[in-house]
Amino acid sequence: YLSRQRYHRHRRHILRTGNDFHHRQAADRQKNMAELYREDPNHFDQGLEAYDRAANWYLQEGATATASACQREAAQLAIQLQQYPRAIELWEAVAASSLNSNLTKYSVKEYYLNAGLCYLAIPDHGAATRAMALYAQQDPTFPSTTEAQFLHGVLEACEHSDLDAFDARVRDFDRMKPITGWRATLLHTVRNTVADGPDLS
Repeated sequence: YLSRQRYHRHRRHILRTGNDFHHRQAADRQKNMAELYREDPNHFDQGLEAYDRAANWYLQEGATATASACQREAAQLAIQLQQYPRAIELWEAVAASSLNSNLTKYSVKEYYLNAGLCYLAIPDHGAATRAMALYAQQDPTFPSTTEAQFLHGVLEACEHSDLDAFDARVRDFDRMKPITGWRATLLHTVRNTVADGPDLS
């Protein structure tokens, strides 16, 4: 964690030098601010907003890759703030952008998985089912991926309030692709919704 004095000193400096520049320089400063905010859980909400602004300005400058990187960071903060609809919007935006490039298309399955788990964290099983159908339309290779099969299995476990099936799916996926950090927290939230009972909406 940054010391409070150092944090505010950096914040004042970035704000003081933030006037009358083009979008690219403004975006860089917002990204720098977000990186400071990200270090302190008490400022995650401000980090989310700063990453979001930076992403929008990078997009205006045509810096798509940097914008997507900011959106990914913003989505992770949104998850930690339990702002799941916001996280879904961000993950789906990153996925849509990534589909346009052979260099980034491989990662789309990860973004779809993250968004799908956010639907389950709300929980909204119907929306998760519809989202998975949309993802399959956008990327026909998605349904055959490990990520899609995991998401489908977890969704089924959630729909049936089957904790044993949920835990088995998570263990199997974790053996192939270790689950850590914010995704582990997200899955813990989803698991709690399973324990609480079915989504009857």
